[in-house]
Amino acid sequence: MKKINILHIAPAYQVHGGGIFEVVENLSSVQCEETNTSVDILCLETFKGIKDLKKTTHNLLPSSIRQVRLIFLTIKFLFMKIGFYDVVHIHGAWSFQFFFIVPFFSKK
Repeated sequence: MKKINILHIAPAYQVHGGGIFEVVENLSSVQCEETNTSVDILCLETFKGIKDLKKTTHNLLPSSIRQVRLIFLTIKFLFMKIGFYDVVHIHGAWSFQFFFIVPFFSKK
């Protein structure tokens, strides 16, 4: 069976961030139960959460539009890795981070 690689892009993924945290945690935890699934989460640079051996958290999303270095790192990450993922799940399409992620949809 082919391994399925999933990326969650979650700018509001914080322990005290409300519903997005519970959605991402519950969904990714269920996905991690599958032996043929790999889960990555692209989230804010400020996120400090529980580490899970089956999930990889990438703290690259900027929390401010002025964080040019993080914007560059996020774009670089997406440019290099977007083709690796079978499923890309975007949480928080209302956020400003969504606007520099949109161009990568056509690459997939």
